[in-house]
Amino acid sequence: MNEINKYARYHTNVQFILLCLCSFGLYLLYWTYNKWCFFRDKDDTTINPALRSIFNIFYVFNLLARINKLATSEGIPSVPSFVAASCFILFGITSNLASKLGESSTVLLSTVLLFAACILCLVPSQNQWSTYWYKKMGDNVPFQLYTIEKIILVLGGSLWGVLLLALFSTL
Repeated sequence: MNEINKYARYHTNVQFILLCLCSFGLYLLYWTYNKWCFFRDKDDTTINPALRSIFNIFYVFNLLARINKLATSEGIPSVPSFVAASCFILFGITSNLASKLGESSTVLLSTVLLFAACILCLVPSQNQWSTYWYKKMGDNVPFQLYTIEKIILVLGGSLWGVLLLALFSTL
């Protein structure tokens, strides 16, 4: 197997959204880390994928543009990566600010909905990524969840559990 193929992932749009939401957003960190590792190895650069994932707000424009360029090089339709990155940042900041408004269920719901909107901004790039790998590898592209993705889901699910327990214990 080609060393670059270890970054191959195929998730449907629904799977991607559910992974992000159910993992309490931890999957987004892993998703960006995985993409930056791919570009580091593909382009043989010395970028630090962990730092670029943690400080994603500063690097999301570049990441989505790179995914778009990679996809269009294989004949996959282009997506407005600048708009997607701008909306991702806008919804992310707004979600963070909304979470500071208080502890009511309305604030929690608003925060979750804004976070969901943030995730939706990445769906076109995720779709390009999955299509790229499917074109490259056909039915050999991995469709299943990797162990790390399962661990992220368990950790995120635990965080959701703690949050819901805290929310319902105050009612």
